Amino acid sequence: MRSLLDLASLELQQRSHRIQFLPIVIVYLNNICDSRCVTCSIWKNNELLKVPSERQMSNELLNELYENLVQWRPRQILLSGGEPALHPSFSEAVRRFRAIAGKVCVVTNGLVLGNCGSATLQSVEEFYISFDGPDRDSYLQIRGVDGFDRLSSTLRQLKSLRTHPKIVARCTLQRANVRRIPELVGSARELGFDCISFLGVDTTSTAFSRDIHGPATIDSIQPTIDDLRVMEEAIQSLGDSRLGFVEGGSARLSRILQYFRALLGESEFPAVSCNAPWVSMVIETTGKVRGCFFQPVIGDFRSINESAAVGFRENLDVSQDPTCQRCVCSKFVSLRELAKM
Repeated sequence: MRSLLDLASLELQQRSHRIQFLPIVIVYLNNICDSRCVTCSIWKNNELLKVPSERQMSNELLNELYENLVQWRPRQILLSGGEPALHPSFSEAVRRFRAIAGKVCVVTNGLVLGNCGSATLQSVEEFYISFDGPDRDSYLQIRGVDGFDRLSSTLRQLKSLRTHPKIVARCTLQRANVRRIPELVGSARELGFDCISFLGVDTTSTAFSRDIHGPATIDSIQPTIDDLRVMEEAIQSLGDSRLGFVEGGSARLSRILQYFRALLGESEFPAVSCNAPWVSMVIETTGKVRGCFFQPVIGDFRSINESAAVGFRENLDVSQDPTCQRCVCSKFVSLRELAKM
């Protein structure tokens, strides 16, 4: 009965733009990070941000979320940031949020997960672990820290758990690695990931703290025409076995290829099908909320049905909005997918 009610609520709120049910809630535990990736500016906050609540979510705000998120009946809570495992209350957050949603997932670089106890790690349904370089040297070049061996150790630890979570290699394709897709797939498999998920690098939005530190350095991260020729050949060279290890298979990789070509004016941007602002909410360390990772702040988590937030959803046409048209993720949660959550 609850599932039927939730499905009906989801259908209704995509028409009324007033939220009754949020299947997915994304919580930014931290706005700092111990990696120094060339595609992201969050690590620059480590020294810049001095206000504690802007650096990481306060325990007072966390307690308020533990008390209030239950009203939105979330099916999945995704801990992100910054690096969420740096938060001193990370283990408690995993436990408390799991009691609310039943399913906790974590987006992480994996470098400090080894400090967590087995109970915490086993309480996470899925880890999305950043994996942008297939070897130690390329990892250092792209992610700015010598962390490949620590990542390997984390994976061994996760695989040794009595019941281990799903472990997804999250790879952001950009100039430094776009020619190495077969190597990335092979290395991720060898290290023990369950699959690899590719995304194209975002070069156009103000996400990842670029609103504070300035736009992306496109010349260093955006693939060239020659890079894309190699990328296309690499996609074609992947056999069924390796494509089966890639989330979304060749269709996902081909969409990223088209996206990169569009950035260079060689193609139209891929069509966007997304309902993220109606089925999810991004809560920042201060409690401010966004309709998705890339859209602007629309209030705080206490005001998601007040005029600013409702007006944002009501006026958002994802097929025409400039941010949506150039979005690298395009997330659509169908009723069928919701029923499986």
